[in-house]
Amino acid sequence: MSAILIYIIKSTLYLTLLYAFFLGVMRKTPFFRLNRWMLVVGTVVCMLLPFYSVSVEETSMVQMPMQSLNAFLAETSVHSSVSEEEVAAAPVMEKAATETENISFFTILSFLYMAGAVVCGWLTCRSISRMQRLIDAFLPMWKDGVWLVVVPDSIASFSWNRHMVISEEDYRHHPSVIIHEEAHLRKHHSWDLMLFSFVSILHWFNPLVWMAMKELKQLHEYEADKEVIRQGMDATEYQLLLVKKAVGPKLYSMANSFN
Repeated sequence: MSAILIYIIKSTLYLTLLYAFFLGVMRKTPFFRLNRWMLVVGTVVCMLLPFYSVSVEETSMVQMPMQSLNAFLAETSVHSSVSEEEVAAAPVMEKAATETENISFFTILSFLYMAGAVVCGWLTCRSISRMQRLIDAFLPMWKDGVWLVVVPDSIASFSWNRHMVISEEDYRHHPSVIIHEEAHLRKHHSWDLMLFSFVSILHWFNPLVWMAMKELKQLHEYEADKEVIRQGMDATEYQLLLVKKAVGPKLYSMANSFN
């Protein structure tokens, strides 16, 4: 378990630097595609960097903090394993008391981390399950490369994987909603959300991860809005529709809901 925590600590440092730079510098720029790929590709790189090590003769100023962290974590891990060996070698009568006294910081931290990860994983699975139940409740239609699910109830239209779930009202009276959700599907925004959902489970304690996920969803909306306008929809009419839809509930955290 200590190896997992060491990986989490290292990847947290890399992700924090990436997201802090993005939120402080890039989020206000109009380069939606660039910002999206910066978040997605940068996140993948930050998750892989802890597995990669480079040996150099001279340590630079940039490398010193990470090397110090590595030394500290290695020393802590060794101390924890030594404590466990001492507990195993203790006399039977004193073993219970020794175990209580030698509960390591890593043990407590591991328990808290796993509890948070389990809760976040359960919430993610619940969101996917709710979407799937709604999709399965109606007969999907294969249309232009996507599964279209028309729901008679008044719901917030959303897209997930290769499914577009849309209310009957939007299907009949708001073609811009269809174009918007089709843009989400064509640009594979669901894949981004699946990646960030996995990252948020591993890094549930890092508020910058949740902020970056929110920014990514916003970038998805900007890209979809741009596609609607590109296809000739009236911008003013579309803005009024967005305002009207903004007050509706967003029930599926894993989906790109129309907003």
